[in-house]
Amino acid sequence: MDMMTISSENRHLINEFISTHWFSTDIVVRGELVDMTIIDGFVMFEKDNIIGLITYRIIEGECEIMSLDSLKEKQGILPLRHEIEFAMNLDNK
Repeated sequence: MDMMTISSENRHLINEFISTHWFSTDIVVRGELVDMTIIDGFVMFEKDNIIGLITYRIIEGECEIMSLDSLKEKQGILPLRHEIEFAMNLDNK
């Protein structure tokens, strides 16, 4: 398994995944429309297939998870969550 940050190189795969699994690349959070095509996150690949995805945004120093997907039971999510925690620690230093 390979974990990586969402980037311009893999963004098209992420957007396709979100659209397929969430039926849209827009979500509504507390009445606010959020464009998931520009949101940060981490993705877990097995070979060329996405098996885990976590997206988030940081507002006023608070991290809000926007989406959380795991396609393999008990695999993919915990390491992705740890990546967000690590990124938040770097931002707060």
